[in-house]
Amino acid sequence: MSDNNQNNEVTPEQFRAARSLLGLDVRQICDEIGISTASLRRAERDEQIKPSTKIIVLLTLFYEQRGIEFLFEDGVGVRRQA
Repeated sequence: MSDNNQNNEVTPEQFRAARSLLGLDVRQICDEIGISTASLRRAERDEQIKPSTKIIVLLTLFYEQRGIEFLFEDGVGVRRQA
């Protein structure tokens, strides 16, 4: 992965970090937004088979609604919104 994500696409590392910040497990998120565990795991791994745009949008909105901010300047990261 490059240090600069110019497309502002949430990375697998950011999804994992967001889940960790909220202290949620895979099943809790999947049950809440109605996706399979395989879909979430695919979004959290940097693999050849990418998750669908719908899954990326659902996950991004889920985390943002819970106060997670995805960062794209000076590399990528996540933080809780103040």
